[in-house]
Amino acid sequence: MLRGRSATYSSTVFARGNCWNSKVGTFVRFVLSVTGNSDMANPDDMEMLALLLYWGVSTLLVGGLIFAGYRALRHYRKQRTA
Repeated sequence: MLRGRSATYSSTVFARGNCWNSKVGTFVRFVLSVTGNSDMANPDDMEMLALLLYWGVSTLLVGGLIFAGYRALRHYRKQRTA
């Protein structure tokens, strides 16, 4: 267990209405209004949409790191054989 923090999300982070007023909630509402899915912009769905946003961003970051590592390894091997 982490010092001073629990391994799960705190209930105050995704409490009803808390995500709705945050920057993430504002961004999710903007994306929903632009894509024409404003019916999903209710407090019950915002928690799940915020988690999906976090999952997508973390997936892109990890994928970018793996890709950068792959490119660096290829460059290193190319330099070593030349």
